[in-house]
Amino acid sequence: MTGAPPPGERRPLGRTGLDVFPVGLGTWGLAPGAALRSRPAGYGPIDEATAERVVERALELGVDFFDTAPTYGNGAAETLLGRVLAARAAPERARLVVATKVGRRRRDPAPPIRDLTASGMRRSIEESLARLRRDRIDVLLLHDPPPDIASRDEVFDTLEALRREGLFRVLGASVERVEDGIALLRAGRVEALEVELHALRPEAETALLPLARERGAGVIVRSPLGHGVLSGRLPASRRFPPTDHRHLKLSGYRLRDAVERAEALRPWLEAPGRTFLHGALAYALGAEAVSVAIPGARTSAHIEEAVETLAAAARSPPVDRRAVIDLARAGHGLPRQAARRARWLLSKLYRTVRYRLGI
Repeated sequence: MTGAPPPGERRPLGRTGLDVFPVGLGTWGLAPGAALRSRPAGYGPIDEATAERVVERALELGVDFFDTAPTYGNGAAETLLGRVLAARAAPERARLVVATKVGRRRRDPAPPIRDLTASGMRRSIEESLARLRRDRIDVLLLHDPPPDIASRDEVFDTLEALRREGLFRVLGASVERVEDGIALLRAGRVEALEVELHALRPEAETALLPLARERGAGVIVRSPLGHGVLSGRLPASRRFPPTDHRHLKLSGYRLRDAVERAEALRPWLEAPGRTFLHGALAYALGAEAVSVAIPGARTSAHIEEAVETLAAAARSPPVDRRAVIDLARAGHGLPRQAARRARWLLSKLYRTVRYRLGI
């Protein structure tokens, strides 16, 4: 688990020829949330002026990688991003990297469905280009593709034909399951992968990242703060509104368990000169093969704090990755009280070892 570049340096996106600032911006949270047939989509309401200011502040701080999708706010996130980026001077626009997605068809107001047909993918890409006000998509990601995607020759034949037309530059995938990313890498289908990796869900670090490094694939880390749990400021009693997707994923006992597991990691993520949030984001950025992490930001202060992670990492000791991974896994599959006990015992063991070694 070594080989990651220093946290503040620009990083190559694998072997794609693109270099990016290590902290990017995910834009799902900048699209107004909606409830699609009782299913929440997004992070709740946000006014356009606030959302625009977040993107502008990110640009001021040096952020140059932006992740979006046609389904974020039913196209609203792409439209907003396109409007703000188009207002920048041409030399600045030329260095910006925009990633968007394909493979899910909007059915307003119903939830989107997968659409990997040739006509559906062409239409989706062309509509994204129009909303983003760009001639070419820098990074095109298959959006949560099905488990058998690596064997779907017709999908990749179509995408390669669209690439030859100049509609996009780099092909990748945004996957939910680590095993799907591994299958795509082994089949040589993608040049970049977007995966969820954070201190509560470290599976990708040991199972997928070494292969990504071997194959030269760029790695984009989404949800590096565990949907807000690893900010250290989310109370276990929080109730999310119906327009926030966490209303289903992190409700009741799920949120209480997540916050409890996060608090068990606090001694390993916090350090002199580094907040809990900084440590959590530094964990994601410190993994080998990771090119960029894309925390969501709903305010300018959010993106400022994320970028501050780079300075915090430089002035504080490195995150103990082995301890974080072991503690995140401790107690999985056990009843709640037994899991809590397992985490406590492991934390005590690590503390004792560190004390005796004087570290």
